[in-house]
This record gives sequence, structure tokens and C-alpha cells, in this order.
Amino acid sequence: MIINGQINLENGAHKYRDFVNNNQMVFIDCFKHSIYPGSLNITIFDEFIGIQEKLNSGFIIPDSIISSLLLRQPVNLGNLQIWKCTLWVNEARIFCYLARRVGSKVPKSTLELISEIALVDTFGLYHNEFVKIEL
Repeated sequence: MIINGQINLENGAHKYRDFVNNNQMVFIDCFKHSIYPGSLNITIFDEFIGIQEKLNSGFIIPDSIISSLLLRQPVNLGNLQIWKCTLWVNEARIFCYLARRVGSKVPKSTLELISEIALVDTFGLYHNEFVKIEL
């Protein structure tokens, strides 16, 4: 599945940074390496609105699920589902993860990508840059 969107560098990276920092040992257990403290937010195009519900429902089976019981997070949030994905920016192919916490208040037009490296700094990504996410 290919999802089209744009990079959004203006909203809430600090919240995910705190989440990652508070759960780094859990991520190391799951990924066998640490995760960069932050997420890359992608604003998806209108035709993909609703993908969060599909992801939550298991329409696309996650590669990993981290139980909410292991995570330091608000009690209203469920398991963390993780899909391996490829972020395509121009001709660059970047391997990363799509992360989705069941019950998250992330806007329906936003997907969060995580990686072991700082994606923006490493690849020179910029706000509103067009991207494709391949699941």
C-alpha cells in the first residue's frame, strides 16, 4: 500500500519525544536498538483519511505490537502498533517505522513515523515536502 502526503514539521514533536524517552528500554527490547526521540509527522492526502481506523482494526497486520502494559503513557491509550515502512522522498528511499497507538488523539490526517536516526537532520527533510509511505 502506498500513502501520499506531506511532511509536517510544525506540530507536536515534543510529545512523541517525551514518549520515546520514557519508553526507550521497551523500544530497545522490541527493535534491538534505540529509537530517535521524536517522530516525523506526515499529513496524508484526503483520499487516505480513515487509514488510522484501518490500522487500528488490523486491516494491515502490524509487524510488531507493544502492549500498553509495558509502556509509560496515559492510561487511555492502547497498544503501540508498528509497521515497517519505506519513506520515499524524491528518489531517496528511507527505511523507518509507522507507529500508531490505539486511541491516540493524533489528527485523522496525520501519521507518525519513527526511526533510530533523526530523519529530518540526516536527510535534509523540510516542511510540506511531498512524500510517499510504502507499507
